Amino acid sequence: MATLYTIRNWDKLYENAESRKLKTLKFVPVQNKHDGKSYRRLLNLRENLPELQDGLRMFAAWILILQIASKCAKRGVLADEDGPLTAEDMALKTGASEEVFQCTLNVLSGNDFRWIEATEIPEPRENIPELLEEPGKFQARREGNRRELIPSPAREEAPEESQPVTIPPDLEDSAMRIFGSVPLNNLTEWCRLYPADWVRKAMSVTERRSKRSASYTNGILQDWQRQGEPDDGEGNKQGGKSRRGGKQDKGYLGESRNQLAGL
Repeated sequence: MATLYTIRNWDKLYENAESRKLKTLKFVPVQNKHDGKSYRRLLNLRENLPELQDGLRMFAAWILILQIASKCAKRGVLADEDGPLTAEDMALKTGASEEVFQCTLNVLSGNDFRWIEATEIPEPRENIPELLEEPGKFQARREGNRRELIPSPAREEAPEESQPVTIPPDLEDSAMRIFGSVPLNNLTEWCRLYPADWVRKAMSVTERRSKRSASYTNGILQDWQRQGEPDDGEGNKQGGKSRRGGKQDKGYLGESRNQLAGL
């Protein structure tokens, strides 16, 4: 087994609107809060530590760990193409003490802090890319303050029944008139997901608004899907049901789309 360290709540605490736009980070958003119980507990920590290896040094190591995590392939997960990063790896990357890093990892992954999640993962290290890209292949088992990842049992998936989709001829004619061509992939998908009458109405709204774009029609259909029924393009509902079914959020192009973004 190898130990994989991850930063808990990375996306919530150490990313912001600007950082999420960037593929490579040169900074880490860190809170400037100094009155939290965990922070004070760390600063006051004395647990048979070597001289000077106190809470303040561990907090400095914590900041270095965050900086390392911000540059990993999957931000917040302390691993690279060779596998999980160890305290020795972090010391080599930063020039800081391996001993301080190991002490910090042990303390901050403990139940008193849990700033870091320590997970035992199956060897070999080649499992790491698969774990990061397809986490569903593994399941966690917790013992105390440590987690262990084991391969998930194989599940038999029922084969999907592919049913042929028929595109009404009048939709092809309307598509040629509105879009200048017949986007068969779009029409096939629309007729599979929505009633043909929805597609007609959505294309009619697209044409009425002089929007010669299949993506615009797609947006109308998706908004109607959220509403659970179509409208006439002015927000007046006309009834009908989506083939997907289920309760949907309300929404339509324009103001209500902005409301959806705020949910």
